[in-house]
Amino acid sequence: MEVTKLRLVFLFSFSTLISRLWANVAEFDDFWKQHEMEARKLVLKAYQPSPENITNQLNYNVNKTRRYLRGKHKKYSGPCLATNPIDRYNYDNDVINPKPGTLRHVVIKKKLLWIFFAHDMKIKLPQKLIVQSEKTIDGRRENVHIAYGCSITLQFVHNVIIHNIHVHHVVESLGGLIRDSEDHSSFRTVGDGDGISIFGSSNIWLDCISFTHPTISIKGNRFIAPNDPFAKDITHRIYVPESKWNNWVWRSEGDLFMNGAFFRTSGPSSSSQFTFNKKNMIEAKPGTFVGRLTHFAGALNWKKSMDC
Repeated sequence: MEVTKLRLVFLFSFSTLISRLWANVAEFDDFWKQHEMEARKLVLKAYQPSPENITNQLNYNVNKTRRYLRGKHKKYSGPCLATNPIDRYNYDNDVINPKPGTLRHVVIKKKLLWIFFAHDMKIKLPQKLIVQSEKTIDGRRENVHIAYGCSITLQFVHNVIIHNIHVHHVVESLGGLIRDSEDHSSFRTVGDGDGISIFGSSNIWLDCISFTHPTISIKGNRFIAPNDPFAKDITHRIYVPESKWNNWVWRSEGDLFMNGAFFRTSGPSSSSQFTFNKKNMIEAKPGTFVGRLTHFAGALNWKKSMDC
């Protein structure tokens, strides 16, 4: 399996071209039109051109949420508990009426959900997985693969976290009628085979996701190599020949390389399908800002059966 593990964190708060926002939607019905209007308002509200301000706001909200989950509110005074485990092998055969216990069944719910997996799992999606707002898909502690099927779509949604899953060998979806909410289904066109597609959404957090043959464009990171002289190459691609990985699009811009670390770019010099101006982009801070941006970053010291 040719999988490149990305230990990168992406925080998306953006708006894109309207032709892309409607991607893969065959019917522009009232349901999707309403979602588009709500999403546009949230995208404009969420836009913040400074990555440092985004990090500070994230830290503030995380700490506030921890206090909330520990019981400092009126409705609940008990411990923080995960809910809605995906506890079956996930035969995702019915995309119109998803079966309870499948990932598709829970991601279309209208309420806030933290979704985790009861054991290692391989999920083959026969059609795109349409995720609704206010969802956390948490693959930590288990080995979860979404593979050899269709992809994940985040469209006109907000506040979605996908953490620690493997997405690989994704195929193009044929399109058709798919359940996209508890009380709505829509016709989708043929998919493009991307692992995770994001359209017109805000406050999306993708962390520790493994993709196959990704296009990597990194900006403003800090890389500190170990003392081992054979472990300085960040793009260590020994599992395939250079004749193959030389076509992968890997870029580095504004990164800080320390202790001999280096990044080997590859692919054509220009590969972007779209042209963006400054209004469409959040400019990354240089790698020298990593220390202050990640001062409070890191995993929680938490184990099963422990209170948050």
